[in-house]
Amino acid sequence: ETTRREAEVAEAAHRLVEEERAAAELRIQEELKMERARMHQARVDKWQALNREYPIPDFLEPYITQVLEDAAADASQARRANIGVLGNSGKGKSTLIRAIFRSQGLAGEGDSARPRTCFEGDGTRSPTPYDATSFAKSGHSSVTIWDLPGQGTKLFPAKTYLRDMGLKYFDVVLVLTDGRWTEQDTALYSAIDFASIPRSIVRTKVDQAVEMGREDEDLRQEESLERVEAALREQAPELDASKYHFVTARPKYWEGFDGFAPFGKVDGLCRQIQEHLMEARCNTASPQ
Repeated sequence: ETTRREAEVAEAAHRLVEEERAAAELRIQEELKMERARMHQARVDKWQALNREYPIPDFLEPYITQVLEDAAADASQARRANIGVLGNSGKGKSTLIRAIFRSQGLAGEGDSARPRTCFEGDGTRSPTPYDATSFAKSGHSSVTIWDLPGQGTKLFPAKTYLRDMGLKYFDVVLVLTDGRWTEQDTALYSAIDFASIPRSIVRTKVDQAVEMGREDEDLRQEESLERVEAALREQAPELDASKYHFVTARPKYWEGFDGFAPFGKVDGLCRQIQEHLMEARCNTASPQ
């Protein structure tokens, strides 16, 4: 009799423990659900506030992953990434995009999906998208590289450029210079920095600087590149030195040419872009 009562007490105690454990697990699940809902609502509120202050430009809207109020729909939607290439006329935006495509094997020579060479000044009169989905192994369903018009024109005034181009909606922007860094460049870069937009500074046409250094001043390749780097650091101070990139779009210099050691590859820039996209994918993922 005593043994039976002990067994019943033990069984009742076991049931009580299991019930308390199940109740605790249910509370944890409910708390997690509420926390996910809170986090999602915070993302929605932040997104809507951004939309009010900086409306998405019409050209960019089809390429943006918006934050949906329905959490399930938001979690299941396609994730899109956008890379903006900025620079005034002659800085080499289209040429850099072609070099990135060539370096990453994104499109064959003559493919209409990559920018063409323009022999009539700045061919970028409106934001132009190029599909680069296979470029980034970042979990995005699509990646678009944008050749953006330069600032400071009647069509795109410097004062409203960041807003007009929707730069706050880009996952990363590449700010280009060929050595002619202007006050407008400084103002735009400061605005990008203040808005915490991931960015890289790209000094293009370094092959021309090296060639001119050798021809005009009999400088060694390393001396010319050091001058180029020092000038850019002075013009556009950046605490993170990894954001500087010194490139040429002419592949013959990537492997060495005419007595030059290899220089000017875009590979490091491409890796940094991929890192930015991976980080952006993590930051925009819905809470699970």
